[in-house]
Amino acid sequence: MYDGKILVAHPGKQHSFRVATALQHHNMLEAYATTVYDKDSSVLMRLSKIFMRGDLLHSAKKRKCPDVEDKKIIQFEEFRGLILLALIRIDKGQKLQKWYNKYVSCKFQRKLAKYIINHKIEAVISYDSNSDFLFEILSKKAPDVVRIIDNAAPCRNFLYKIYNEKMESGGVL
Repeated sequence: MYDGKILVAHPGKQHSFRVATALQHHNMLEAYATTVYDKDSSVLMRLSKIFMRGDLLHSAKKRKCPDVEDKKIIQFEEFRGLILLALIRIDKGQKLQKWYNKYVSCKFQRKLAKYIINHKIEAVISYDSNSDFLFEILSKKAPDVVRIIDNAAPCRNFLYKIYNEKMESGGVL
């Protein structure tokens, strides 16, 4: 079993909380990095929640993983992340929101790469389109860091093939 320092990173949320929780239960989680998080010490989040109502407030409160201690949460680009959440609800044409999402993701990945290198993180699990700059930087500046990309919607045919191969070989999933 791998026993290194693993960091889970997602500037949003997706299903990354589940991965972080599983690693936490096996004492393998070094940190969880994100943008917006309902961290007890986040003054910006507390102030933001004063102005939020309804669905937006409910959504903000869900940005917390009860199985991971706040001290393991690292935030980059929190203010820009909050602006992005507002844009998602305002920009119905999604042109500005898509551009801004890419911008925030880029800034997040660059800061994350610096953190990973400076803190000698051994492995990072990142998510689909939020990994390209991060992995590019790490491959050049920290090639020994294990880079794992997760995808919220993997190809079902591929998963079925892997499942069948494992079952035919008597393997355990």
